[in-house]
Amino acid sequence: MKLTKKQIKQHEEALKILEKDKLTFDDKLFVLENWHEGAENNNALAGAFFTPYGLARDFKLEIYEENNRLIDLCSGIGALSLPHYSFCEFYEIQHDITCIELNPNYIEVGKKILPNAKWIQASALDLDFLKTLGKFDQAISNPPFGKIKTAQTVDSNKELKYKGAEFEFKLMEVGSKIADYGTFLIPQTSTPFKYSGGQYFEDLRREDEGSRLPNKVKKFIKETGLEYQFGVGVDTTYYLDEWKGVKPTCEIVNFDFNVST
Repeated sequence: MKLTKKQIKQHEEALKILEKDKLTFDDKLFVLENWHEGAENNNALAGAFFTPYGLARDFKLEIYEENNRLIDLCSGIGALSLPHYSFCEFYEIQHDITCIELNPNYIEVGKKILPNAKWIQASALDLDFLKTLGKFDQAISNPPFGKIKTAQTVDSNKELKYKGAEFEFKLMEVGSKIADYGTFLIPQTSTPFKYSGGQYFEDLRREDEGSRLPNKVKKFIKETGLEYQFGVGVDTTYYLDEWKGVKPTCEIVNFDFNVST
């Protein structure tokens, strides 16, 4: 994706801010809004599009304060975790946030956004490695969407039951192996319900709606036994114009892995 002159200027201003030893909250917001993931990386190829901050703030409604051991898979530069991180820092609540990211450029920026989080360069699909980190209370992610052809999709985890190629499904099953609870921002077409952008909530798992359940969702549920849960009701299309380079209609989905598995 080619950046406009305005985007290049804003990206350069964000780079100057990142030269500071410590960023203010306003600095972090400016970086999140203007440090462009497509400036030095082929984010389209990797499917890496950072969560708009407003949507990340609403996503925070699904993160429980008592779940203080949190893992953010495919964390980018930390946008999804920042609202929870800032909340805990402001109210001096104990927190333990681990960010897993493959791209070293993203990690360098992320360490300025979430300086007290644990940043680890690794594939979010490397289940063997993730298990060495111990059990987490909650896994969260805005993963790359679809069949992403990058090194990050290379996994040899025989433990995973899902045999399809969709990245978000693989990642959600990985979450089930390392956390008690999971919350994910994924394409609406990868969920068994529709809420965002509609006039009402539609549960496609109902018998009278069964024929409308996407085949890839049927496959994921059948192979893994994981059951989706609807959240507090965030219409993600409110932030549709705030994404960079894409306008995905998404849903926030939850899993209680202790019940589902």
